[in-house]
Amino acid sequence: GEGMDLHLKLDTRDFDPWGIKSDHPLTHVALITLDLNCMFPAFRLESSDVMACITEIEAAYHEENAYHNSRHAADVVQALHYFISNCHIQLTQVEVFALLLAGMIHDVRCCFFFIFFFFLRWKLIYIPFRLAILARTIHSKLQQSQS
Repeated sequence: GEGMDLHLKLDTRDFDPWGIKSDHPLTHVALITLDLNCMFPAFRLESSDVMACITEIEAAYHEENAYHNSRHAADVVQALHYFISNCHIQLTQVEVFALLLAGMIHDVRCCFFFIFFFFLRWKLIYIPFRLAILARTIHSKLQQSQS
């Protein structure tokens, strides 16, 4: 079915989020990429809790927005997964989780103010700070690999 096809396509550069038949592309892509990157056992995550969180994230996207919608977020999450899987940069599980989560929420309501309060609600306020550290780490590792 589509789930298995989607699972296989996530590891390629030919991924097309507009080809997903579901009305919840972000939920499907996010759950599969979290699974492919072993996030559930790494953080002892319950799939029902994660699904509820991702469903709320996806609901916060405005589908009438021609570009910054949940299909775009699904595309970004897949691109991050592809990057994580193929760039041969050693990332911690926290860094991988932070990257995937950042992809899921990066354009929610296109408003940083909303994202800040979403983090407060989910008690994940430390993640934006972790993302800044992650960006520096990735930049440093890319520089090291090029020299």
